[in-house]
Amino acid sequence: FIIYGALAERGLAASRMGDYERAEADLAEALGGRRMIRNKVGIVTVLSGLGEVATRQGHYDRATALLEECLVLARERGMKWPIASMLGTLAWVALGQHDNRRARDLLTESMALRKTFGDKGGLAWCLEKLAEIALSEGRPARAVCILGAAQALRESVGSVIDLADRPHFDSHVQALRAQLGDTMFGETWQRGRVMPFEAAWSYALNEPIDST
Repeated sequence: FIIYGALAERGLAASRMGDYERAEADLAEALGGRRMIRNKVGIVTVLSGLGEVATRQGHYDRATALLEECLVLARERGMKWPIASMLGTLAWVALGQHDNRRARDLLTESMALRKTFGDKGGLAWCLEKLAEIALSEGRPARAVCILGAAQALRESVGSVIDLADRPHFDSHVQALRAQLGDTMFGETWQRGRVMPFEAAWSYALNEPIDST
């Protein structure tokens, strides 16, 4: 039991560092062990990790299968944080598949649940994904404002972006800065930073998504 826990922790850490080969190997071994001893809570953790690994690599069909199995188990046991996390990761998959409407719906559900148990780091992550939607829809100022709000929320709890995700995040920030110019980018980012969370949440969620 302890060995499987250690493998799961090492696999999750490897995923967040971008070492997907190590992450896949450790998490797969941990999953096999936890299935053998029927440790459903442990299975949820490992499926979540494997789903993230698949998502980060763009293996969206595999990610969806893993995450949906995980979500069923988490809901059976009433595990709020894993449920919110899986909804968020499924939104991440939808973003990768260019399905902004599904991504937005999943993020809305994930954020509502995260708010009930004060997951500010997770809420900031959701805001960052909503900013990606705004950028993909050609709303750069909106995206920057949302990212400013997300940064302020992260700083309030000492949350940081996973190393594996940093290049993706930085590329979006660079694209936004190039579109808006340094002055407008800075002013818009600061406007988001000082926006109260409830206002930022409403702002991020209320923009209609184009059907085209």
